[in-house]
Amino acid sequence: MKTSPSKALVALIIGVISLSLMSVSQLHAQPIFNVGFGTFQFTAANKIHKVGTNGSAAGNVTLYTNVITIGGQPIDCIIRTVSITNGSFALPAGSAAGTIPFDYASNVATGGSMTANLDRFFAPTVTFNNGGGNVKFKFEFILGGSYNNTTHTGTKVVLQNVRLNTYDIDGNGGASSNQYNEFGGFAAVALGATTNVAQFFNPATGLTRFRSTRSTNIATVTDPKNRVRVEYSMVSDFEIMVGAEGSGPAYFFLDFSNYVFSNVIIYTTPGLDLNTQTPGFGNVNGACSGSKRFTNGPGNDNITSSSGAIDEIIITYDPAMIQNSNSEVLFPKGTASAASDSIRLGFTGAVINKNFTIGGVNYIAVRSTATNVNTIILRKLSGIMTTAQAEMLLDSLYYQNTSLTPTFGARMFNVAIREGSFTSPIAVFDMSEICLLPVRWLGFNAGKDSKGQLKLDWQVADEVNTLAYEIESSTNGMQWRKLGQIDIHEGGSGARRYTYSSLQPFSGLVYFRIKQVDLSGQFGLSAVKFVEFSIGETIRIWPNPAVNQVQVEVKENSDLEFLDQFGRIFYRAKIMPGYPQFINVEKLPKGVYIMRFLDMSGKSTVKRLIKH
Repeated sequence: MKTSPSKALVALIIGVISLSLMSVSQLHAQPIFNVGFGTFQFTAANKIHKVGTNGSAAGNVTLYTNVITIGGQPIDCIIRTVSITNGSFALPAGSAAGTIPFDYASNVATGGSMTANLDRFFAPTVTFNNGGGNVKFKFEFILGGSYNNTTHTGTKVVLQNVRLNTYDIDGNGGASSNQYNEFGGFAAVALGATTNVAQFFNPATGLTRFRSTRSTNIATVTDPKNRVRVEYSMVSDFEIMVGAEGSGPAYFFLDFSNYVFSNVIIYTTPGLDLNTQTPGFGNVNGACSGSKRFTNGPGNDNITSSSGAIDEIIITYDPAMIQNSNSEVLFPKGTASAASDSIRLGFTGAVINKNFTIGGVNYIAVRSTATNVNTIILRKLSGIMTTAQAEMLLDSLYYQNTSLTPTFGARMFNVAIREGSFTSPIAVFDMSEICLLPVRWLGFNAGKDSKGQLKLDWQVADEVNTLAYEIESSTNGMQWRKLGQIDIHEGGSGARRYTYSSLQPFSGLVYFRIKQVDLSGQFGLSAVKFVEFSIGETIRIWPNPAVNQVQVEVKENSDLEFLDQFGRIFYRAKIMPGYPQFINVEKLPKGVYIMRFLDMSGKSTVKRLIKH
């Protein structure tokens, strides 16, 4: 970090979503907003300390109002100071009057050394003790004005296309003062074509560490050699850790923006899609006892890997969801003895690892438990998996509840894969026990009427003790919101038919289901159906994955750059609405490619293409 305050450091670290449990259970019914790589404002004027006086102690809570406005909707951000290890918050020498070290809002310090700082940055300034240390923050994005002063929470939102830059990852000139940032769950990362930053996976935290290879101080804050940029396709809350391996002052300046970073090498993380036949990356299932597969079955490319090798599959879940203890298990159904190879989900405290064999390959399940999270890591007993082996292992995984009386409720598992230094964004296996209610479903249809409006109809029998039917919708099959309700005044054993219509406008592929609510307060769910409405996307790319040719359509004039993961440009073109652009990719190597679009307003959009 810095002995001279002539430098600014922008450290952007996102905690691995799986380990902080940003799961679908937290995302149900959350509004989704497309940031479009816009700029966030963490200014002194919109900062309010809610717990603690200045944010500088573990457990403090600070609210930033209106950090960004999207489509007229203000977004607020809660920042929690999670922990401070071997250090303390401290202002720079010669700091401006009225500033605080939790978020230094000025560009003034001795000799004008903080001139690279901007008020909109989140800028904590810290001094670490001998041996170095770190500080962890948790960011939570909420609807503007929804903060609750009693619970210190708000209505969470999901933000798409968020870009963060971190500058000046070097040292402060002291021995072993190498700076580092740790984060994970991102879709892509960019480093300078020439860099002083090394990247590696830290098994202790489950994050990717970006560490300076030098302890000396670099004068130019934005020098590409000491800079990292990360992009997130979806984020709601995340943990940030900033640290240094040696003692001395450390200044961090977090910049959420589309700041230009050229002459870079782009690395994409591995991809994971549990159900390749539906939009999104998760897989939704339901059962009354029995077993259900994590994926939609063999023969689908659930995993995308640039190297062809996968180190491990990581599964995390909240142990509070496991309501039938060790009657709930995961097991590799392809093994010779699935029962003996089952991985019990109700584990606590010290646990025993589990060995099993699939397709002649020996694997191990390494289990661990921490506060509010259980983790199961699946890897080969020796060496690393090929992509084909990882696919077979993933396809073999089933959830089963062996209890004679399964407890109703959702069991949601966050799944990620690790390839070298990077973990994939999270995919969620959403499994619900739905066997407790007396109603018998005879049929459920979803479609559109002659005017293109939503129309649902369903038939049931043995309608005993039913209170109401709630109609729910989802844009990805995982996050659900209530559309309407039909109350039941008298049930019976005969067949009954219900219909529901809505004038609400929908866009793209939308999922629907019916929740049957019992008089006792319990509820069950119908099958999930989907209806395709007119698509509001401004950019369409298909097929994806592609083999020979890709077609691109836009709704606004755009400049296109087609790059590989190392930043090499293969193709440039100007694309106009109404004129589909065909790109021949037949001779390109298999892997992940980046399609970068820039419209006339200067908005940048990045799409990922998989070449098979």
